[in-house]
Amino acid sequence: MKSILNNLNQLLEVKSRQLTAAEKQLAKSVFGAHLQLDAIRIVAHRGVIKNYAISPNGNVYFNPQNWCEDFSKRSLQQQSWLIHELTSISFIKIDNIYKSL
Repeated sequence: MKSILNNLNQLLEVKSRQLTAAEKQLAKSVFGAHLQLDAIRIVAHRGVIKNYAISPNGNVYFNPQNWCEDFSKRSLQQQSWLIHELTSISFIKIDNIYKSL
């Protein structure tokens, strides 16, 4: 079953990338060293509704129509959207820490 879901996910994923240097700088201004920014990927995924984003597993998933090569070069609203999703990732990290105690 897991391999079927992985195959389906690969079909729905359009492209992905790491955070740009400027996006990392933006994230560090909010989160400091709390997040492992090199591990986070930005993903264009057909399974995400347009104008929505999700961050269920430490990566940020956008609808392909909302894809952006560098959020740091976009409007404050777009930058805030990225920071909002990174906040979700930080909550996942905190939750995992508490579960391990």
